[in-house]
Amino acid sequence: MEIQNMKNVEKMKDLMITTVSHEFNTPLNGIIMLLDAMILEKKIPQAIINQYIKPAKNCSDILSNLISDFIDYTKLNLDQLNLSFEEFNVTKLVKENLFFLKFIAKMRNIKILVETESENLIINSDA
Repeated sequence: MEIQNMKNVEKMKDLMITTVSHEFNTPLNGIIMLLDAMILEKKIPQAIINQYIKPAKNCSDILSNLISDFIDYTKLNLDQLNLSFEEFNVTKLVKENLFFLKFIAKMRNIKILVETESENLIINSDA
């Protein structure tokens, strides 16, 4: 009986994580759409877009990916996870994440340098 109770608690936890993740995703998607619109807006100076809006967009994308990871985790526990492999540019991902880190580093007078052997390091990975 105790094992069944533990399984039920685990399922309830997974359901809660999935529900909360979906609730976070809804307003976050709205924020991402607004930031995308601001990036395309011609009236906003490019310096403002580069210094504030793009870093906010990158942070929002990172948070969106984290929320997706929570949903994937619960699907994995429920044996409902479907993986979809496709080509993925690792160098591009590193550079996108460094954009945000450089923003923080600049505020702290730290300089980050990146050297890569290839601009297109491609792997197959779940998106």
